[in-house]
Amino acid sequence: MSHRARHQLLALPGIIFLVLFPIILSLWIAFLWAKSEVNNQLRTFAQLALDKSELVIRQADLVSDAAERYQGQVCTPAHQKRMLNIIRGYLYINELIYARDNHFLCSSLIAPVNGYTIAPADYKREPNVSIYYYRDTPFFLWL
Repeated sequence: MSHRARHQLLALPGIIFLVLFPIILSLWIAFLWAKSEVNNQLRTFAQLALDKSELVIRQADLVSDAAERYQGQVCTPAHQKRMLNIIRGYLYINELIYARDNHFLCSSLIAPVNGYTIAPADYKREPNVSIYYYRDTPFFLWL
């Protein structure tokens, strides 16, 4: 094999090694960095979502405790005023309702004469706590 043929034969691997290898290496390093960054951001977002969920649950428990302390007759104007005063102090609680099974009795805003049937709660917890996500309730249809 002549010197020229050997030079041409080694030119292609040399070009690949000198030109393409650094590009491929930099792309691989960028991919690993991006993957790590996305994982860190997802972990941070998940922690924020959990923290906010804990805050909402804590506020729901406080509202429930305050509502249970009411001693008068339920669904009267005085009771509705009390419910409204309870929820005004909490950022993440939009409405407080009274229901028996799936039969709506009253809320802090409305008290129908006969009530009506509502959909099952999105989440139930003992004792007698039902959580509705606001877009699924008849109170927030305009949102």
